[in-house]
Amino acid sequence: MTFVSPDAALEQGINAYRGGYVEFAIPALRFAANSGEFLAQYLLAAILSDNAGAHTDHGEAFRLLRQIVVNNANIDPDDDPRAPYVSKALLSFGEYLNRGVPELKMPANPAMALRYIEHAAKFFGNRDAQFVLAKMLISGEGGRKDPALALHFLSTLVQGGHAGAQAFLADQYWRGTIVTKDETRALALAELAAKGAAPTDYLWIDEIYQNIYCGMNEPRRNEARPLVQRWGQFFGFGGRASRKLDQDQAEIGFVPTRTCADGKPVPLLEELRGPGNLQMPAEGALTASPAQPRADPNGVRDVGARGR
Repeated sequence: MTFVSPDAALEQGINAYRGGYVEFAIPALRFAANSGEFLAQYLLAAILSDNAGAHTDHGEAFRLLRQIVVNNANIDPDDDPRAPYVSKALLSFGEYLNRGVPELKMPANPAMALRYIEHAAKFFGNRDAQFVLAKMLISGEGGRKDPALALHFLSTLVQGGHAGAQAFLADQYWRGTIVTKDETRALALAELAAKGAAPTDYLWIDEIYQNIYCGMNEPRRNEARPLVQRWGQFFGFGGRASRKLDQDQAEIGFVPTRTCADGKPVPLLEELRGPGNLQMPAEGALTASPAQPRADPNGVRDVGARGR
């Protein structure tokens, strides 16, 4: 394929991608990317890093992400229109470093990964990077442990409607590891997460929700109801779309059911995600965490204190 110019190749690649013709988008985007077109580099990296796609190439995706990071890591996070893409590239690049790239015979380097993910989290305020960073600081992955700072990020994300952070913190309350065990808060946060989960996160968030729900007795479940309503209004939900039953299931009247070990039915998560329940947090809730937040170990543990 030949192209008049990098700009024309980028436009053709974007149009092909939007139309679902990924096989035609790739050569156009590759031509534009090789000519230094930023958006082409980013979009091509996203296509090639997608394990669910038919064109996965982690080696090339990593090289593209590295080029984006090297050239743009310190752009203005507030005024440069490339900033949202750069922050996502930093996170993806860090995750590649964390697990390694076998295609390039590159071993995992969690310590280096932590630096790039932290840059995306703090400098660019990327919420998903803040979530990944919090988990790494809790586990010590990357050679640094800082539970207080991790809980600061988690509490900020929870209040901003980040479903992954809500589910993760719910699990921590359920287990009583880095926070004091609190089953009521665990269920309330897990239900908020289940309502707001993005489709890519359904599986692991649903598992946490069901585990907590089935591990509680009915009186304790009832205790969580007012908390869910209050936190739903205050924190909001992170997802936009609700999950609906498959059309074939609906036509034949099949409704999937889940039960706990004692036979207690688990509320259908499809119902929890009904359109009437979904709302997005206010824009003000999406502000970045400060680069050097004050992390009071006693304060951050009181996520969702009563009355909030």
